[in-house]
Amino acid sequence: MAMGTKLIATVEPSRPLGGVRTWIAKVVMALRLEGFSVARYVLDDSLLPGSTFFSMHISDLLRHLRLRGHGVLLYFGSLHYLGYLLDKLKGVPVMVSVSGHPVYEFPKAVTNAGTIHEKVGASLVWRYARLAYSLDMADMWICHTLTACEEIGVADRGNYVLLKQFVLPHEVALYDRVYHWLKEERGEKREVRIFAYLSYADLPGLKLWSLLKIFNRVRRRVKRRVTFVVEDPRIRTTKLGDAIQITGRMPLPDFLRILGTSDLYIETSIDEELRLTALDAMLLRVPVAKILHPRFYGKQDYTEDEILIGTSVNKLVELIVEYVNNFDHYHEYFSRTVYEFMKRKRLWDVVKVDFVQTLDEMMF
Repeated sequence: MAMGTKLIATVEPSRPLGGVRTWIAKVVMALRLEGFSVARYVLDDSLLPGSTFFSMHISDLLRHLRLRGHGVLLYFGSLHYLGYLLDKLKGVPVMVSVSGHPVYEFPKAVTNAGTIHEKVGASLVWRYARLAYSLDMADMWICHTLTACEEIGVADRGNYVLLKQFVLPHEVALYDRVYHWLKEERGEKREVRIFAYLSYADLPGLKLWSLLKIFNRVRRRVKRRVTFVVEDPRIRTTKLGDAIQITGRMPLPDFLRILGTSDLYIETSIDEELRLTALDAMLLRVPVAKILHPRFYGKQDYTEDEILIGTSVNKLVELIVEYVNNFDHYHEYFSRTVYEFMKRKRLWDVVKVDFVQTLDEMMF
């Protein structure tokens, strides 16, 4: 157990979205459970009007007027800023938590920027990120998956630690209560509902159009009525159809009710990662299906006996069709296996070992 006097300073993006915001809150809470003291600093991206990029650097430098005495500095958001140089001069180790796939997301941000000003800002971020990764400017990189560390080029250097997506003890207790509350609502199934969640970030993986293609192919080949719900937090309008509903970000109670009464969750990432919503599904005993591209097969910590794994769209469709057509058998089985997997492999007490050990070592 870490000592309560060990102080970690976190540096956080000014307006993190979706999974990044949830991840920061999870890690901070987990660190406090381990006895670490955590001093949080949120970057101000408005210090220099018209330049978010330079504002973040200035804000990080100003951080030193407020935060002192920490043993480790932990940046969230896949990047650190110039304030880290002063920490290095003081001998404070610097860690960076890598979210998603920055080598894919940062260039996409340049492409998708609407104005010249936005393109310039996004381009500066991407150039700085490439410099930070190529020069290995952090003492330790934290990745959800080995793939993410390989993509930024630090995996072969050895100064990284894997911290997989995890669930906290209070989440297990909460979701168990939700599961039992929803048990009656699920009732006798006359149709099968499939749920998928899209990210705020533009990540490599299944997009809305590919999900709809999968859904329609499944619907034509199954014996039962199948309905589909896709939550896309980037949209504001709900689109309702006979069998397909596309909704924006739902309030948490609505999200838990829809997810908890669904019969299959599709994870849209195509590498070995299971994102936080997939773990939510597992906590609620909702079976999970995903494409695992052959390039990433073998890196995962789950098996085909625990979730439905397809190495292509065609194979995923085949698996979902078989699952729906033999629903009474497969649903009960995979409801149990995903929950057992989550408790064996993704509880904080299981996932934390290397990460907490690394923190302890860096503080001395």
